[in-house]
Amino acid sequence: MFISVKFNAGDYRFYTYSYDGADQLSPGDFVVVETKDGRRPVTVHEVDVREPPLVCKPIVAILIEKDI
Repeated sequence: MFISVKFNAGDYRFYTYSYDGADQLSPGDFVVVETKDGRRPVTVHEVDVREPPLVCKPIVAILIEKDI
């Protein structure tokens, strides 16, 4: 499954990451992704998006509200 995420609330650009976990994700959830600058928390924008034509990095972890 592929998930689109936003790095900041005001961003207009979305980034796609792969997700193979058993937990269900929903828009607005927080996850951790690997970037060129290390791991960062991001917001799930859309779930089960179309696979992009490039290789996607995986989602590293799911955050619960108290982790943020």
